[in-house]
Amino acid sequence: MHHKMWIAAFGAFALSASVASAQYRVRYGYYNSFDNEQVHVGISGGAAVPTGPYAARFDPGWTVDGNLAVPLGYRSPIWLQFDVAYARFGVNQNTLQDFNVNTGFGSMLSGTANLMIGLTDDPRARVVPFLIGGGGVYSRHVELDNYSNSGVACDPFFGFCQSYSTAVPVLTRTETVGGVDGGAGLRIRMRRVNFILEARYETAFTNSTNTAYVPITFGIEF
Repeated sequence: MHHKMWIAAFGAFALSASVASAQYRVRYGYYNSFDNEQVHVGISGGAAVPTGPYAARFDPGWTVDGNLAVPLGYRSPIWLQFDVAYARFGVNQNTLQDFNVNTGFGSMLSGTANLMIGLTDDPRARVVPFLIGGGGVYSRHVELDNYSNSGVACDPFFGFCQSYSTAVPVLTRTETVGGVDGGAGLRIRMRRVNFILEARYETAFTNSTNTAYVPITFGIEF
């Protein structure tokens, strides 16, 4: 009888200790030590799809992004995030024919500050939808290679509009302006990292008409 009582007492103690330990891990983030970090660094990459007038001249391309994120408090659903991104696009066939060039590309280098707002504050949620938006500085570069005709090269969107008396091997134009971005995504929470799936709409206030594109990225945060 005494042995059974000791076994029952030990079982009850073990069960209560297990429950207390689980509560501690949930409360203090043992299962998700990522939340204990005050600053997070992330990298991502994916596709970049031009829209509007930009899409009339460029094909879809690729993008890479690096970010630094600061949650506004422990387990706060609101984060302040700083992004540096680079996107590159190939010129489409119509542009090659219009300018009589062999190749070329467009690129966008951006630095933005954004607010990221999680749409759930449940600490046990493994998948957290979020909204993100902000703005910053965008530098658009356009290059057309092997422009073999003399005469006039003019396109207000590119910023080219001048006469050439001889063949010009390369036409380039860089414009640095302000811009805004906004989008949504999913944060997949793991113990030590987060995975991020995200899509944004980016608009740079370039000359004559805005330059807009949509990066669709997958990344990891540490």
